[in-house]
Amino acid sequence: MKIWRLRRFVLLVAVLTSSCAAYNSSSQDDALYSEAILETGGDPNFAPAFAIIQSQCASCHSHSAWNNLNSNTLWVASGYVIKGQANSSILIQKTFQNGTGNMPPSNSLNSSDFNTLKNWINNIP
Repeated sequence: MKIWRLRRFVLLVAVLTSSCAAYNSSSQDDALYSEAILETGGDPNFAPAFAIIQSQCASCHSHSAWNNLNSNTLWVASGYVIKGQANSSILIQKTFQNGTGNMPPSNSLNSSDFNTLKNWINNIP
């Protein structure tokens, strides 16, 4: 009976340690979020807007589902962006520049970045 329990314990430890060793949150997160493949769909405004989101938002929101929103279609479907209506879009409403938001918390987007985001949303094809 003791040998069976010992074998079970050793097997459990082997499974747990092998699964932990294979997962490194930094490398896994980096693979998921740092090399986003953009689906611009011919929209010249999307790539610059996505770059701003990645540089200004992703450091805090690295585990948020919206980090995988790599196309206009996905952003609109998420509800964070309303095509052609930047001021009504959650993404814009959450920024300091809009007057009601609190993102990013450490400092506000510069006016160029803010305008790039608004231009993108207002001109989604």
